Amino acid sequence: MKKVILFIVVLTLGLLPFIPNQAKGDTYFGVLVPMSTPVTLTSDEVSLTIGTSTTLTYSGGDGTGNYSLNNLSNGFCSITVTGIVTANFPGNCSFSVTRLASGKYLDATSPTISITALPEPDKSVISTPSPDPTATPSQTATPSPTATPRPSPTAALTNSFKPDREKTINDTTMKTPGNVTLRKVTGVKAALAPSIGLSTYKFSWAPNSAALSYSINLVTPQGKKSFTTETTSINLEELSPGAYTLEIQAIDGNGKLSTPVLSKFSIPTPRIVKLTAATSLRNPVIDKSLSASLDRFILQTTPGTAMKLLIEYSKSKSNDANVKKLSSMIEKYIAGKREGSPLKITLSPLEESRDVATIKGLGEKISPTLLIRR
Repeated sequence: MKKVILFIVVLTLGLLPFIPNQAKGDTYFGVLVPMSTPVTLTSDEVSLTIGTSTTLTYSGGDGTGNYSLNNLSNGFCSITVTGIVTANFPGNCSFSVTRLASGKYLDATSPTISITALPEPDKSVISTPSPDPTATPSQTATPSPTATPRPSPTAALTNSFKPDREKTINDTTMKTPGNVTLRKVTGVKAALAPSIGLSTYKFSWAPNSAALSYSINLVTPQGKKSFTTETTSINLEELSPGAYTLEIQAIDGNGKLSTPVLSKFSIPTPRIVKLTAATSLRNPVIDKSLSASLDRFILQTTPGTAMKLLIEYSKSKSNDANVKKLSSMIEKYIAGKREGSPLKITLSPLEESRDVATIKGLGEKISPTLLIRR
């Protein structure tokens, strides 16, 4: 009995160095614990003018986990993975940083910090040269007003926004009226706008007389995208099938946002278009029957979408040469009817003995319009 008690005492003393100290934040049996060192995020700037940048500094936390920056600005500011913040258009920008879990530690997030994005200062100038006191009336030049030229509008989407509050008419700089009511966006519609190699939907809306630009938020099956545009339309390319929500807000010269307008729509799965045709390889030519089959196939597919053709034929010396001629003819024929649609032709030799080529094709038909729900 004494030997058993002595063994238990020795075993207990031997295990003491391996029992973790819970007071220091350690854990038992792999259970994660909070980080004891706070995660911090700081900025040297509390405000930024549109188009300018600053770098955030972050530190703290325990373990070896990476830092992940969180942008809570709804598009007013953008931030890179290294912490460089850029003001896009007027508004309040908020950020935090998370130290990711590692080892025995849970995630930890810093307190949120704020940076105000301010409009650019008004740089419009109307200067009148003073007359030369030494000049005679006949020598004094007639002063003419000068104005800062207005830059041309940008048609493409951009992640930076520089408000321009001037309209130049006959070399005289005039302010956009400040008493125009900023109303919400109306008349949102969408239609297919095929471009080379891409299927693009163009979304447009009615102009807003008080708006200098528009804030766009697009919720996709893969996540959220935010951008701004100075035009009343945007092109969204290669949208995969699924449900989407488009939020549009007008922005005036003071950075004020209109009431958001939500437009919900779904991208349907493209309809598969098939082609099956046959032609002789004795004297390869696109005859009336083959051209009719190709025309039906082309008309049923959507411009800009890819097409694939498979030409099956019996392998022989003469057929090998003639099928290449036929393939070239078909390629030129389709290119002339449907410029911009990618085409891939595959030749598939068979072991049978015949001089007829079978042409099989696959294409896509995309819905030309979208049903927008509000």
